[in-house]
Amino acid sequence: MRKHLSPGVVLGSIAVVLACTGSATAGVLITSGTIKDGTIQARDIKKGTISTDRLAASVRTQLAKAGTPGPAGPAGPAGTPATTVLGSAPQGAAKGEAGAAGKDGVNGKDGLSGSNPATLVAKSGDASWGAVGGGGTTPYPAASLSGGELRLQGGFDGSTPSGAIGFARAYDNVALSSLKTLSYDFRIIKRNAGNVVAPTIHITLLKANTGTTSGFTNLVFEPYMQGDFGLNQRYSLDAMSGKWWATRAAGGINQGNPATWADVIAKNPDATISAISFDNGGSSGNTTPADQFQAGVDNVLVGFGSEFTRFDFGG
Repeated sequence: MRKHLSPGVVLGSIAVVLACTGSATAGVLITSGTIKDGTIQARDIKKGTISTDRLAASVRTQLAKAGTPGPAGPAGPAGTPATTVLGSAPQGAAKGEAGAAGKDGVNGKDGLSGSNPATLVAKSGDASWGAVGGGGTTPYPAASLSGGELRLQGGFDGSTPSGAIGFARAYDNVALSSLKTLSYDFRIIKRNAGNVVAPTIHITLLKANTGTTSGFTNLVFEPYMQGDFGLNQRYSLDAMSGKWWATRAAGGINQGNPATWADVIAKNPDATISAISFDNGGSSGNTTPADQFQAGVDNVLVGFGSEFTRFDFGG
């Protein structure tokens, strides 16, 4: 059987405790000096726990002076970049000087056609070039422009200054010594074994040292005197560096005694040019039948003095 304490007993016990302690609260006063740093943090103080009237007068004065915060001001100018250090992004350096020019390419600095573009000869009469010999009532075909080149076949025509069939260009008796550039590309398409005929250059002269009043003769440049040339290969020859002979001896130069260009000029100082032709090399004494020879000519260069013209036969 449990015993119950009476109210009087409980109240008497409380009175005894109060008498011993002197208060219902702690008997020790807590000040800021007795609180260690960091013991009480901002999150330990509830909102509204400390009102402004509990603050010092000087603090309340400073708060009263502080107005409502204004809007944010504009961004300031960018600062000067710091000196680059290892691991940071590289800084742009000053532009250096231009380097030296590179070497010319395979076709030179002016490209495949050079600084002097080609003059098109698309048909007889263009750029003063015209077909000579062959055709009509003759048994031999005329030269033609086909497949991007001047096409030649065998034959002979005594009505032309050289007796050959091809394309020629007339000149107003300009000095032979002023001719400084003469070259061409060619290929032999068809030719019988043992035959040396190939696209030929004839320069028709007057006032050459022939012992005649007119001084008429033809200078001849033939590939077989320069080397060996096979079928179906494209060749390029500089006639100024090759050997020449004359159809009528000029200063002792003839087919049996060919000469360099320098010798030709030295032995014929007064000679003038009336025509230049690129042809099949035909002659009355040694004519190749038309169906036994085919060849092509292109990229013809003719120059007087320091200037020259490049002729594109057939486009």
